[in-house]
Amino acid sequence: PHEQTPRYDYPGQVLGMPPPPPENRSEFFSVAGSVVGEENRRVVSEAEGNADLGESERQAVINSHESYELGIRLAGLGPEEWKLEECGALGTSVHFKDVEDLGRVYKMEMIVPLSCEQLHRVLNDFREMPCWDSTLHTIELLANVSDEVDIIRIVTSEIEGKRNISKREFVIAMKTAKFEDIIYSFGSSIDYPPQDSESPVTRGEHKVFGTIIRSVKVQGDKCELVRFVATDVKGWIAQFRVDKAITNSLLKFAECLQNLAATMNNSRG
Repeated sequence: PHEQTPRYDYPGQVLGMPPPPPENRSEFFSVAGSVVGEENRRVVSEAEGNADLGESERQAVINSHESYELGIRLAGLGPEEWKLEECGALGTSVHFKDVEDLGRVYKMEMIVPLSCEQLHRVLNDFREMPCWDSTLHTIELLANVSDEVDIIRIVTSEIEGKRNISKREFVIAMKTAKFEDIIYSFGSSIDYPPQDSESPVTRGEHKVFGTIIRSVKVQGDKCELVRFVATDVKGWIAQFRVDKAITNSLLKFAECLQNLAATMNNSRG
């Protein structure tokens, strides 16, 4: 079935990135609209041939690996590729880039006064996250598919503005892995389980959602957190309101995280 999908000459072509040197070129094909490479080609083949995986788990593996690779390519884009949207406190900034097949991708960058390991634990403590992150209503682990892939359900809080955006539900297949002391975690939405038509919460779609955590070479424990979001909240809402809501949500998340980090550091004396 993948023989009919568009082909790209090199990874990152869909993002407008320049081609790599000839010796690093290889064929790439598209699954669900984004570029994937040789590693994900292997994953797709193995997932489709794995009889132990159900259809939802199989799609979770494929989507999460695809999003992971796409996320790394987004992270590799130079600063000149991004337009500044808004700055927040303590050096936090939100940028955006319009990408074919993904729409508008937002990138938030911030420095957190925690070690990489501490921050990774904080962002994976789903029971505690809604207690300090006011942008979240609930977050839960629906399924652990493999050592690297999880299916997560997120319900966001209502976003206030000139026209409020009500709670949204997202079910995301996420892949997390550590490479050269950098923690990458990326995923995208899947239909798991299919949403009840009577559900009072609209299910949105994350085309790509992820974070990168890496240490900062300064005195003390500090790390850089980069979050990427390309989302369709669904519903009849003007795009400029959606854009503003996403920016506000990212900056609010950053503020909540800085407050939590300060509390943790103060408690240690």
